[in-house]
Amino acid sequence: MIHRVELIEPLSPLGDVDARPPMSDSFYNKYGGSPAVAAIVHDFYTRIQEDSGLSSYFEDVDMTGLIAHQTNFIGKALGGPEVYEGKDLKVAHADRGIDDDAFSAVVGHLVAALEAAGVEEPDCKAILELIGSLRDQVVTGG
Repeated sequence: MIHRVELIEPLSPLGDVDARPPMSDSFYNKYGGSPAVAAIVHDFYTRIQEDSGLSSYFEDVDMTGLIAHQTNFIGKALGGPEVYEGKDLKVAHADRGIDDDAFSAVVGHLVAALEAAGVEEPDCKAILELIGSLRDQVVTGG
């Protein structure tokens, strides 16, 4: 089943993940730290690759590298010790033509992966707020 999620606009964009305070360490550790984040990210990208409406965005992408990269990004965003050394999100997504529907579908897959991992609803909402704040940096298409 594909979850499509509409996000509420955040109060302020989060911008650079390394330039803002991390979520509490207990949040990161609550679900098992790095191994849990890696499992969620792997499940998330498996769901995306199985979605015919999204898989084309990833045709020429090194998925192993992307999964490792995203695991670091999400781990860092959740307060973990991971190091994120990626491009600015707007630059990284500029040529992808991602529209609002694709962004919402991706978020839906993230929700499904979080739920499958047993992440509690209040924590899912906090993660969705974080992801929602990045919409303007990721949506680059009509």
